[in-house]
Amino acid sequence: MIRTDVRHNISFCLLVAAGILCFYAAAQPRIFSLNAPYDVWDTITADLNQDGIADILALTCDGSEQPYSKALCGYFSNGTGFPEQPTFAEMLSPSASIAFLVEADGVPPKEILVADALTETLYRVVSDHLEKETVQSVPTLLPYAAKEPIFLRDTVKDIDGDNKEEWFLPVPGGYEIRNAEGLRTFIECDVVSEVRREEGIYVYWRLPALMFFRKESTAGLAFASDEYLDIAYGEGWNQRKRFKIPLLMPDKWDAQVKMDDLNADGLPDVIVTQTRGTVNLEVGTQVFLLRPDLTLSEQPDAKFTTKSAVSSPGVVDLDGDGKKDLLFIRIPFNVTNIVNFFLRGKISVDLAAYCYGETGYTENPTFSTSLTMDTPDGRERVAYALGDFNGDGRKDIAFTKNANTMVVHVGEKTRLLSAKPWQTLSVPAYGAARSEKITPDSREDLLVFHPGMPNCKRIEVITF
Repeated sequence: MIRTDVRHNISFCLLVAAGILCFYAAAQPRIFSLNAPYDVWDTITADLNQDGIADILALTCDGSEQPYSKALCGYFSNGTGFPEQPTFAEMLSPSASIAFLVEADGVPPKEILVADALTETLYRVVSDHLEKETVQSVPTLLPYAAKEPIFLRDTVKDIDGDNKEEWFLPVPGGYEIRNAEGLRTFIECDVVSEVRREEGIYVYWRLPALMFFRKESTAGLAFASDEYLDIAYGEGWNQRKRFKIPLLMPDKWDAQVKMDDLNADGLPDVIVTQTRGTVNLEVGTQVFLLRPDLTLSEQPDAKFTTKSAVSSPGVVDLDGDGKKDLLFIRIPFNVTNIVNFFLRGKISVDLAAYCYGETGYTENPTFSTSLTMDTPDGRERVAYALGDFNGDGRKDIAFTKNANTMVVHVGEKTRLLSAKPWQTLSVPAYGAARSEKITPDSREDLLVFHPGMPNCKRIEVITF
């Protein structure tokens, strides 16, 4: 006969073992493969059926025939995951080029606005399908009949606190602010337009970055082109300021400007990256912080130089302290990398993180590491995404290891990324990746799709 204390010990051990098994089972990511009727060009998430779990939206287009076949596809969460086939596939006009989510009526869920150069169409989610709400003639600088439609992000905001969002549409000379009732106002800013004569005539627009901020009791607006920072604030945004963005490399052949609140003071700051040279490649990045009196210094508050490497800074809060860090992704332009590229099909990528501390950015990298991955072929490209995938408050990175494998390295307090992968995912790995908040817990999840390449009609949803 088994003694009572022995039975209790056995029960306790079984409970612990069950808990360990549940923990490891929960730690294993779930992968859902979604199918679309046409090529998937962009995705976004929102809780459209109001069940507490984000649903997936995809913009799809078959550009092989005229007129183009386009559909806005929705994949509603069903409690156990996501369906392989769309919950709805709303056929769009061949002219449709962009879409975005907007709270137009003040009552969840969000509506979906689809637009092109001439019209905007507002769709409302009703049960498991879309209903067309309004169609308006709105001429803009948006493309017409784009083969690769995309979702716009960060162009929607409730700027007057009435729970209804306004949206910003680019027009010659600036942006129009619109809502469900129509045009609210026009804000002038620097919108670059150029024309080129090559094999044909090319006309393009370079739209400025857009950011919202608070100035006293009103919403402020900031627009950053590659040359100017335009600020509008005050009642009716009637107070305006313009700053010439300092470009400290006059012989540059490329300049890119990003805008974000780097030091968590609620104001927009500017990050300028300039590139010059070919064999002797040099990339310079300068940071300019906007002062509380809405002035911009001509001298950078921080600067970084990269030589003999292609370099691009990402703006991300790596350690969860509310301030934005700079993560430089650098591809060395050296003999070793070139030989590995041609002979082994491998490429080395260096990561350097500069964290924003009490006195600003550090002069030397706070963390640095190198990654090696297979090089893609043709139109295929490496996918990567930053997100808090394990829920510890620090940013992790998911990236393509090879054609059929993605790996996830987690961020650590003492190093940028873990030495070994936290997760290895068996999915088609070339394409584009997005970190998204799908479930209510603290973790972020991952979407992978493959625009213009094999598996272009698929979306992989990975929940951690």
